[in-house]
Amino acid sequence: MKTSWTLAAAFAAICLAGCVSGPYTAKTDRPILEDEGDAPVVLLHKDLRRVLDVGRVLVTRAANQRISFQAPLRNRTNDETLHLQVQTVFKDDQGRVLYSQTGSEPAWAPLVLTPGQVAYFTQSALTTEAAKFVVRVRYAPGREKED
Repeated sequence: MKTSWTLAAAFAAICLAGCVSGPYTAKTDRPILEDEGDAPVVLLHKDLRRVLDVGRVLVTRAANQRISFQAPLRNRTNDETLHLQVQTVFKDDQGRVLYSQTGSEPAWAPLVLTPGQVAYFTQSALTTEAAKFVVRVRYAPGREKED
């Protein structure tokens, strides 16, 4: 009887010790399509922060009330050609994505930057509804770097 009581107490102690650290919390990596907030340019690969410099984004509104922007992207390396893809997503003043129907997703535009090169990525909104935008930059498929 004493042995079963001791075993039960030991089992309860082990079970309670497992609860000390709390429940499992999931890893919180940035999902690709999370809300970008107010950032005009989002780099979708960690390594891009090391090799790509994003300058000040200039935004203008034309006479037809459509916004356009120019984002300078500079290859910071001295010996590496960057093969990238760039996508622009326009949003209304509430932050809702425009042109979000199936099949109408914004295309990824190819961009190749030689060492030290600066490219001025420019886009204009298709409608006057666009009030905000986000530019997403990623490595071209097959050109990803190891994180």
